[in-house]
Amino acid sequence: MTSDMLRKMYKARPPPLPPHLDDDYDEQAEESLDQFSSSLSFQSPTPAVHPSKLSLPAGTSLSSRYAPLNWSAYFDEKRSVVVPAESESEAEITFTVYETRGKPGAPAFVMHHGAGLCALSFALTAREIRKICGKDASILSYDVRGHGETVSGDENNMSLDRLARDLRNVVHAVYGEQPPDIVLVGHSMGGAVVSEAASRGMIPNLIGVAVLDIVEGVAIETLANMNGWLERRPNVFRSLDKVVQWGIKSGTVRNVESARVSCPPLVVPSKDSTPKNASFVWRTDLAASEQYWKEWFTGLTQKFLSSRAGKLLILAGTDRLDKDMTIAQMQGKFQLLVFPNSGHAVQEDEPERMARELVAFWKRNERLMVASSTGAVDTKNSMGTDHQDHQSNIDAAGVNGSTNLSHSRKPSHLSIDSTGANNAFLHTLNAQLQVAANHRQHQQQDAALSENDFPLSIGIDRAALTAPDFDTDEFLSARRHLPLEELKSQLIAHMKELKTELIELINSDYADFINLSTNLNGVDRMMEELRKPLDRMKGDAIAVKSNLQSVVESLEQKLGHRAEIREKKACLQLLLNISESVAKVEGLLQISGGSDASAGLREGSESVSKRLERVAIEYNQMQYLVSKGANLPFVTNIDWRLVRIKETMSENLSTVLRACISPQNQAAGDAAANKESLTQCLRTYALIDQTTEAEKVIAEDLLAPFVNKTITKSALLEHNNVDRSSQSYERPLVIMYRNVLTFIDNHCSALISVTQKDLKGTNFDIPVNCIWGVVSQAILENIPKIMVTGIADEFHRNYMDTMGFVSQIEQLCGTRRSLARLRSLASYQTFMRRWNLQAYFQLRFGDIATSIENALQMSVDASPRSPTADVHLPASTAVLRAIERCWSDDVYIYGIAHHLWKFTLQIMARYSIWITNLTRDLDPSKEKSIQSRSSSPAPGSRQQGRSTPVPGAAGVAGNASFRPNAPGAKTPLEEMMLQQLSMVINDINHVTAQINQLLERQIRPKMPPSMADEPVLIESFEHSLQAIQQDVPTVQQRIVALIAKHCIDTLANVKTITSRYGEGPPQEPSQFVPLILAPLSKYLAGPGAVLNEQVRRDWTLQVVTETTNRYSFILAEKLLESKISEERMNKMKAVGAKSRAGGLLSRATLPNAFSSASGTDTGANMSKDDMLRLQCVLDVRCYKSE
Repeated sequence: MTSDMLRKMYKARPPPLPPHLDDDYDEQAEESLDQFSSSLSFQSPTPAVHPSKLSLPAGTSLSSRYAPLNWSAYFDEKRSVVVPAESESEAEITFTVYETRGKPGAPAFVMHHGAGLCALSFALTAREIRKICGKDASILSYDVRGHGETVSGDENNMSLDRLARDLRNVVHAVYGEQPPDIVLVGHSMGGAVVSEAASRGMIPNLIGVAVLDIVEGVAIETLANMNGWLERRPNVFRSLDKVVQWGIKSGTVRNVESARVSCPPLVVPSKDSTPKNASFVWRTDLAASEQYWKEWFTGLTQKFLSSRAGKLLILAGTDRLDKDMTIAQMQGKFQLLVFPNSGHAVQEDEPERMARELVAFWKRNERLMVASSTGAVDTKNSMGTDHQDHQSNIDAAGVNGSTNLSHSRKPSHLSIDSTGANNAFLHTLNAQLQVAANHRQHQQQDAALSENDFPLSIGIDRAALTAPDFDTDEFLSARRHLPLEELKSQLIAHMKELKTELIELINSDYADFINLSTNLNGVDRMMEELRKPLDRMKGDAIAVKSNLQSVVESLEQKLGHRAEIREKKACLQLLLNISESVAKVEGLLQISGGSDASAGLREGSESVSKRLERVAIEYNQMQYLVSKGANLPFVTNIDWRLVRIKETMSENLSTVLRACISPQNQAAGDAAANKESLTQCLRTYALIDQTTEAEKVIAEDLLAPFVNKTITKSALLEHNNVDRSSQSYERPLVIMYRNVLTFIDNHCSALISVTQKDLKGTNFDIPVNCIWGVVSQAILENIPKIMVTGIADEFHRNYMDTMGFVSQIEQLCGTRRSLARLRSLASYQTFMRRWNLQAYFQLRFGDIATSIENALQMSVDASPRSPTADVHLPASTAVLRAIERCWSDDVYIYGIAHHLWKFTLQIMARYSIWITNLTRDLDPSKEKSIQSRSSSPAPGSRQQGRSTPVPGAAGVAGNASFRPNAPGAKTPLEEMMLQQLSMVINDINHVTAQINQLLERQIRPKMPPSMADEPVLIESFEHSLQAIQQDVPTVQQRIVALIAKHCIDTLANVKTITSRYGEGPPQEPSQFVPLILAPLSKYLAGPGAVLNEQVRRDWTLQVVTETTNRYSFILAEKLLESKISEERMNKMKAVGAKSRAGGLLSRATLPNAFSSASGTDTGANMSKDDMLRLQCVLDVRCYKSE
């Protein structure tokens, strides 16, 4: 079993090893290693011995094995390559390039790393390729933009096209216009980039494309987990050693040496990093390139397979191959290799195998065959080297076996000669063994980081020593009770056992070594014999190719001559066609007959219009032929004939068109025949693409004479002498426009009908190109004074008349496209700009605003009042008239609708401010005369209530003290204020109502459709109305309070009621009761008469309610005082129960006394209190009736 294990170890390839050895090993460990090397002289790629921590350099820690390594051990040169910007929007970029140069013309391996990595991820692979090829190959690896030490202006632009162009630019900058044979190698994202560049043919002399561990289907599925992986990885590192350690522990890189080279460039010092407190962050922000992830891998399979160069796909496992790539691989479209022992970074985990496979891939796809002599020498050298290696193994086994294997079953095998070969073999094996021991030491330190348990056995367990999770610390701690000498003895004994098994393995394979060396004898002669027939075949193939090439060249020469003859023949035929066409057109136009011939053309038996239509067809054919041979000398020589044909054609067409549109011919001839001739003539113009010439003839010969004769300054002056007061008076401008429209209707309707119906789809547009140009020019040149804004009314009439005329012309446009073309003309826009609507609005604004301000300055007292008018204040009347005038037909213009709307809102705002100021000035509380209008005690005060009159003199006293006008009389100022405030309320209600009516009846219909229902405009209008009405509650409260106050002042007479009913109980109410609500009645009949019925009713209710409440309070207070006074008097009388019962009128008998119609004997028995109550009842009944 041990022999089988060692045989597998021998056949395996060594993993990546450190590039240098430490010189300060522990002395005992060095002695053990020397013994091991001298005994076996053989390198085991996966040694069975795991060095312990005793073999680490003295004074170093375990973390020192993660120290960064320099690039110089792997590449020959590091330099910066500057690539200029390809456009103004891009910036210059400086690439950091690592290069190992070969001999001139040697093929180049161009490496492209993956996203988030750097160029040094190919460092170990580059070193191994150099070991294999020497100077026969060049190696180039560079940091892409946004990675490593490359500096670019736009690092976040990671699009696939940009990266592919960067690859092309780097190859061009390094190797020039004629690069050597190129093999592109791309890892992960780099695989997508090299596939893109190869599929687009961006790299010249490309012989192979190698893609490392990336497949479209798997890559796209994995993108969903990418963000999670980025969030889980650390963001800050305290040292570069930690970066390398993270790369190993995270599984990103499984090769410690490669991690020490490629991981440090992945980070840069952070902004807050200091020498004492260093910190490093990621150089590349992978999250910023998320928008390009899917683009990198979409279509990768198709691009990879579409390349014409050789294709190699290397994966870390067969499970990473998607369906499309599996089918392509079964069809043999590319080579597939699997590295099952590596992770995603295959070029870092297994660099030796990667280098071998890349070199083999290059040689298979090399364009030129390697010279056979070179191949023979290489083969011979290779075989000789193998023979020497095997011979050295035999000799080494003999030397060591003479001491250690005295009981071997094959002692004779150890005495082979060839001492030189033995020495070389021993030297090689010793060096390899030392490197293997070093590698094992690093693997031991890796295993020390794991947390797996190690068996705590005392003996040496070979399986535990060879396990990947071997931990030296646990191994020693489990044997801490053993002395060092005994532990050393166990290890040396175990090493000797391994040496013995290795020697036995070599001896057992001795026959295989000898047979291999013997079988290779004579191979060089066989290769030489095989080369000779191949050279002959090569010569024959070259001769056949040469002959075939000469035949092809001869055939191409003849075909070219034939094509030249064909072109000349076609040119000659074209010249003949041109000559025939020109002659035919001249014959149809009868040009050769002179002027009489032209007359004969117009007077022939056949219709001239029909003949011209046939001529137009031939003319178009001639134009087509002439355009094809425009550069021919023949066409240049007959150019005068072509010009003569064109002029003759235009002259004949113009003559026919003038005859058709002549007013005399239209009036005298047959309308149907004339329309047919007109249609044929215009169709001929359209056939030869001369519609502009036809429209020019129409404008100059038909329209311009009449329009210039009609639209004149004198025509306006002639009509000014007419009596304007007569009912038949019509403005001269209107008459002028009507004459023009009548002429257009009579003489241009046929033209418009033909062009819009019969010739629909041609370039004819009579209203736009003929009518408008002539009319607008005549108006601007002949009667520009109609556009003067000096007199607003005259300007308004001229503008409205002209716009009506323009609308009539616009209606002649048959389609929306024609109308849009008319309104987009420069002459149309110039004509509209000549009407200075802004100046016109300023005139109207000044006029209307002045009238409003004058009305607002008028005194309210001096304002005239009309008993039949809805509004009474001059300002209210002026505001309504101003708003109505703004939107009246004699002021409103569509072009200033937005200005008028704004002016309307300004008028309403000005009126609301005036109302606010007026109500503030009419505040009664500010008048001293009103504040001191009465010096008498307030109604219902205690002083008035206690003055009880003497009995028997109640009537006189009551009449003497009752002065109706004294307590409730109004001052003239109060009367005036009530009247003015009432008019304010009335005007506010009527103004807001009438403005609303104006909005619906006059303003909204005239607003542009886009503005009429705009919520913002309606909201602003309603806000302005609310501003006018905001003072209504305040004014209403003042009026009601003032009227109620005067009514309540009359209630002061309640205090004057006395017990004067000697003859009997009172029979009628007090004289002041009918006067309580007299101020209200007087107001409703006077100032309040202007109010509407609803307002009058509401205010009456408020005044009566407040007055009644006050009246009730005063009566209750008076009765209470009388009752108290009566009770005091009764206590002072010493009377019996009978007289006391007869002298008091109880509440039960009071209704009978109230119901008596005249005084009786019972009245004499009523007390003063009862008589007072009876008087109050009579007063209340009278107040209720009022």
